[in-house]
Amino acid sequence: MPTATADLTTWHRRLGHLNADAVTLMEAKGMVTGMEITKGSTLVMPCELCLKGKQTQAEIRKTTDTRADVVLSHIFSDVCGRMSTSHKGFNYFITWIDDKSRKTFVDGIKLKSEVVGCLKTFVERAEIETGRCVISLRSDGGGEYIAGKLQQYLKSKGIRYEITTPDTPQHNGVAERMNQTLLDKV
Repeated sequence: MPTATADLTTWHRRLGHLNADAVTLMEAKGMVTGMEITKGSTLVMPCELCLKGKQTQAEIRKTTDTRADVVLSHIFSDVCGRMSTSHKGFNYFITWIDDKSRKTFVDGIKLKSEVVGCLKTFVERAEIETGRCVISLRSDGGGEYIAGKLQQYLKSKGIRYEITTPDTPQHNGVAERMNQTLLDKV
């Protein structure tokens, strides 16, 4: 059988991106016939394909290229808590953040079941104050947002509901960041 000579990087790729130490060990101990590594060659690091293959999820960007053009066209929301009870008896708070202006509204609640009422109040107040309609609402898909009454209300108002990917708070980063800012201030 003829001997194939190539550098370490080529053998690394040919052997399914096997660790460079394992490739050199295979040659040194004669575990493979017909394989010869060019003397003095090293593995070009980092191997981009190895890095991509080992990533468990796609990179999540810290910024976005898009931002709402109109006030109330896109609202971010999140419920934060359970916390130690506030002096008014609140265990949770909800943030509502307008994507265009980044104006933030906060409602304190005792139970997560109060989210529907707070959403109705927020939407009515915001629409009256601005003369515009809420077009979409984004949240993390927590149970308080998926409840039937809330979905019925959104549908009746023509508000598109966007649920972020489970276990990926970065997709609702505006609301998550605001919650953290508020907690830091408290």
